[in-house]
Amino acid sequence: MRLFRRTCSFSINRFIIVFMFVFVRVLTNNGIRAHVSNLGKGRS
Repeated sequence: MRLFRRTCSFSINRFIIVFMFVFVRVLTNNGIRAHVSNLGKGRS
Protein backbone atom coordinates (compact mmCIF):
# COMPACT_ATOMS: atom_id res chain seq x y z
CA MET A 1 0.00 0.00 0.00
CA ARG A 2 2.79 2.41 0.92
CA LEU A 3 4.75 1.54 -2.23
CA PHE A 4 1.62 1.87 -4.37
CA ARG A 5 0.80 5.26 -2.89
CA ARG A 6 4.37 6.45 -3.46
CA THR A 7 4.32 5.31 -7.12
CA CYS A 8 0.87 6.81 -7.63
CA SER A 9 1.90 10.19 -6.19
CA PHE A 10 5.10 10.11 -8.26
CA SER A 11 3.17 9.41 -11.48
CA ILE A 12 0.65 12.13 -10.60
CA ASN A 13 3.44 14.64 -9.96
CA ARG A 14 5.11 13.67 -13.23
CA PHE A 15 1.79 14.01 -15.09
CA ILE A 16 1.14 17.42 -13.52
CA ILE A 17 4.62 18.64 -14.52
CA VAL A 18 4.19 17.47 -18.12
CA PHE A 19 0.63 18.84 -18.27
CA MET A 20 1.70 22.23 -16.91
CA PHE A 21 4.62 22.39 -19.38
CA VAL A 22 2.36 21.63 -22.34
CA PHE A 23 -0.35 23.98 -21.01
CA VAL A 24 2.11 26.86 -20.62
CA ARG A 25 3.49 26.23 -24.11
CA VAL A 26 0.02 26.20 -25.68
CA LEU A 27 -1.03 29.22 -23.63
CA THR A 28 2.03 31.25 -24.70
CA ASN A 29 1.50 30.23 -28.34
CA ASN A 30 -2.19 31.21 -28.20
CA GLY A 31 -1.35 34.44 -26.37
CA ILE A 32 1.21 35.40 -29.03
CA ARG A 33 -1.25 34.57 -31.82
CA ALA A 34 -4.05 36.54 -30.14
CA HIS A 35 -1.71 39.50 -29.55
CA VAL A 36 -0.54 39.49 -33.18
CA SER A 37 -4.11 39.17 -34.49
CA ASN A 38 -5.22 42.01 -32.20
CA LEU A 39 -2.36 44.20 -33.45
CA GLY A 40 -3.36 43.31 -37.01
CA LYS A 41 -6.97 44.32 -36.28
CA GLY A 42 -5.76 47.56 -34.73
CA ARG A 43 -6.72 46.68 -31.13
CA SER A 44 -4.32 47.35 -28.27
